[in-house]
Amino acid sequence: MNADGKGEYQSSGADGSPQRLASPFAGSSSGSGDGSEDSGASGSDEPYRTNFSLSSSARERIFSLAAAAHYFDGDFDFRKKHLANTGEKTLAYSDATRHYQATYNYSTNEAVTQLTAFFQQLSTTLETGRRLQYLYDHAQLGLDEELKRAGELRGSSQLTEIEVLAPILRRIASDPRVMHVARQHAQKLLDEAASQP
Repeated sequence: MNADGKGEYQSSGADGSPQRLASPFAGSSSGSGDGSEDSGASGSDEPYRTNFSLSSSARERIFSLAAAAHYFDGDFDFRKKHLANTGEKTLAYSDATRHYQATYNYSTNEAVTQLTAFFQQLSTTLETGRRLQYLYDHAQLGLDEELKRAGELRGSSQLTEIEVLAPILRRIASDPRVMHVARQHAQKLLDEAASQP
C-alpha cells in the first residue's frame, strides 16, 4: 500500500468460483485501492489481482501502527513451544530512509497484532468482492446467499473498508436482471459503506 492509501491486492490459489474458494485467506495481500477486479474472477487458476483505495482514517491508522512497531525493524515472532502454526505472515515498510520487514507466525506486539487483524479483514473483504464479481458474471442466482454472508461477516466485524466493494455492489443494486432481494442486500451494504466513518 502506498502513502496515499492506494494499493494492489493479490491472492493465489483457487479462482473466484465460490465452489473452489475454500478460504477467504487463500493467498497473500500486498496492499493497494479502487475496488476494480482485474483478473482471477474467471474459471482459471491465475492469481487474483485487484486495486483498491483505503479511507483516510484507515490509512492513518495503518501508518500509525507501523510507526508504533518501529516500521518492522526487529524480531516480532513469538517462539514459545507448542504454539500453533497460524501461517507465516510478513509486514514490510519502505520509504526514502527505511527498508524493513518482519516475518512471523504469531506476535505479542500489539501494533503488529492489530495490523495483522486489519489486513486479514481487508483480505476477507476483497475476497468477498471477488466472489460477488464471479457470481454476477456467471451465476446470479447465488448472489443473494453471498450478500447475506457478507452482511453476517460485516456484523461480526470480519469485513473492513466496505467501500472497496462499492463498484460491484452498485452494479448488482442497479441491475434489473438481478433478483430484487439480492439488489436490496447490495444496497444495504452500500448504505453502510456510505455511513462508515
